[in-house]
Amino acid sequence: QGTLLFISHRLIELTVKIHDAAAGAELPPVHAASTPIAADDNTSALGSTAQNNHEYTPNFSSLEISLPILFASSPGLLPSLPSKHHVPRDVISSKSFEKYYSSWDLENDPLPLFMYNPSIVPLHSTSSNSTMIINHHGLEHSKYLATFRLSSVHSCGFPTVEFWNKPVNYLGLAILDERLQVATLPPGTIATGVSPSLDMIVDINALLRHIFTGKGTKKYFVFEDVRLFIIHNQLYMSIRMFLFPICITIDHHGIESSQAPPSPAMCKGNASSSMTELPAIYRSNDHMHLFVAGNALSLNCNTTDCKNFQFFEVKNEHGDTSKSNTLKEHWASMPRLIIDHGQDIYKQFVEDSQYYKDPETSRKLLPMRGKEIMSFGLPLPRSNSSQLIDNAIGKYFIPRDRGSACCIQIEKKYYNDLFPSDPPESIMVGITHKKTALRMPSSLGRKSFIYLSNLYAFSSHHPYQYIARSGLFCFGFTNNQTDSTSYSVANAYSELTKVQRVEFHGVSYDCPRIHFVSGITEKVGDETRVIVAYGVNDCVSRFVEILKRDLMIHLFSNAS
Repeated sequence: QGTLLFISHRLIELTVKIHDAAAGAELPPVHAASTPIAADDNTSALGSTAQNNHEYTPNFSSLEISLPILFASSPGLLPSLPSKHHVPRDVISSKSFEKYYSSWDLENDPLPLFMYNPSIVPLHSTSSNSTMIINHHGLEHSKYLATFRLSSVHSCGFPTVEFWNKPVNYLGLAILDERLQVATLPPGTIATGVSPSLDMIVDINALLRHIFTGKGTKKYFVFEDVRLFIIHNQLYMSIRMFLFPICITIDHHGIESSQAPPSPAMCKGNASSSMTELPAIYRSNDHMHLFVAGNALSLNCNTTDCKNFQFFEVKNEHGDTSKSNTLKEHWASMPRLIIDHGQDIYKQFVEDSQYYKDPETSRKLLPMRGKEIMSFGLPLPRSNSSQLIDNAIGKYFIPRDRGSACCIQIEKKYYNDLFPSDPPESIMVGITHKKTALRMPSSLGRKSFIYLSNLYAFSSHHPYQYIARSGLFCFGFTNNQTDSTSYSVANAYSELTKVQRVEFHGVSYDCPRIHFVSGITEKVGDETRVIVAYGVNDCVSRFVEILKRDLMIHLFSNAS
């Protein structure tokens, strides 16, 4: 209690004394909480919920979030990525980056590629009692579809500024198993010597630009981070202001036809004849294929700020979304702007002639319209300590929250006792991010932006207003000792990037300088858990599992 009062007192002093980022005032002694990964009670199946001996008690005096992490995975690099795009281990161990890359030819030599900012959707129902949506023989352990940004632009901890001059950005695609690692085809169903990994890498910048705008270029048609959404049982890929329906096939003699309704990620019918394939530049084998499954949609946005949009649907009391409208979180706050695109996002374009039509594929790029729903008001964190921390460092950040990952619909049973009165039947929960307005000083001698996150909840009914919001926090670094990992060169990246920490006025915190949450989903087979996907320092990817109940305590607890 004395420590907390000291922290609060120092934070109050700070809000009075700090006038600008360069003032040089000392930041408060905000400590990074220890967030050990709890041992899962069923590590072989990873299907049952770990029962806490006592309920989670938040530590709001920390920038590193104190939520208990029940399981974590760092998938490393995709097996399909050739080693020519890796940073050699001896270069990392000797830290001879400058020498190794001094004679690098940006035009002809392969650039090192880093895998981060993952998005994730389930291939199965997330309900504990439901049958699997995808029921292929040999693919029972395939639980999720994930995308990753593979880029030469990174912040791993060594200077390669020249790689920013002509950046490369590819899309990585992988089927993940229950341990959130790249899944494999079953033994005996693939040729000897061929990798069984279910992953591929696609140059979407070249392919999508050609399919939807012709051979020329189009302003803002540059793709970096990709997010996956399931809308009315169709898988979509959202990139900047564009929304693309996609699906995948997994073809070989050992995979039987599904006996259950197909996963939204899986192509229906004869995909090769009715859809447009996005061929891989790298693949582990020839059995996984990605297709554009229909016409693309262009959101009503014409600035470089057109990104980070979040799509969601609201389940009814029976857990069904078939009658739900498609909703897009355009801006998370200040003001909050939701766009209602109706039940059928394509219906309005049957007679619409204002679109681009590719002469080769007949694919169309259609304008996406909807009704604006605006609301105001941004709730303060319920914890006094969180409010004080936000007041102390919040002035360095762009005021407006930006979308990161949305949304999980959480039922009343997880928060019934946390509301003062009349708790709603369900709420929507997501994560936003904040970015510093300016590049901040670093002890490494290079200024760079800092990213932090907020957890938030909003109503599942029109006008979808904010209900609660946490203080600023970060998710932590990958951990090669406790995370499920692939033991690739990316493990060395994980250690290397730990020098890139959040710093304010020379004080370093146990937080990645950039952590970017880019996906959230319920855990397959355990509806009490949520999986959060995020990138660490534009360098590596991480997935963490957290209890819904703990999320609710963190949002609604008023503990100091």
